[in-house]
Amino acid sequence: MKFLVDAQLPARLARALTKAGHDAKHTIELPEGNHSSDTDVTAFADVEDRVVVSKDADFRISQQLHGRPRRLLVVAMGNVTNNDLLATFDAHTLR
Repeated sequence: MKFLVDAQLPARLARALTKAGHDAKHTIELPEGNHSSDTDVTAFADVEDRVVVSKDADFRISQQLHGRPRRLLVVAMGNVTNNDLLATFDAHTLR
């Protein structure tokens, strides 16, 4: 599966997804890096058929209203450490 991890989430998540055999990028790799607009993130993800992985409610709202991004995984875990976030992904999605 192909993922694009948004700026609010750690680049370590993209690396963990890649290590698990997925094609994952982080917004830091985009031309505007973590300053990329939601529109640019969405466009990049849709062109490359990637799932946007984000905590940003704006993506959820955009998908519900406009169908963009086409594919979205909303991370709704509240304030957790990056290590806890990665452990949760490892336990539930990286296998």
